[in-house]
Amino acid sequence: MDQLKPIMSGAIKGTLTQWEFYQRNRDRKNVLVYRHNIEEYLTERGKEHRVGRFRRAFKLRRAAREA
Repeated sequence: MDQLKPIMSGAIKGTLTQWEFYQRNRDRKNVLVYRHNIEEYLTERGKEHRVGRFRRAFKLRRAAREA
């Protein structure tokens, strides 16, 4: 889960590059908590029809990353 720690550490030390920030920020999309939060967000806004598609895309992205 420690997605924020390297970003904050690099920012404080002044060693965080723009590319590293971008990459680490995008990596959060592979965290299960992110998936649950987006599913909840979509449901709260009456867009339940998008949850299944989002869930499949998440699983495919995660599987491709692990392969």
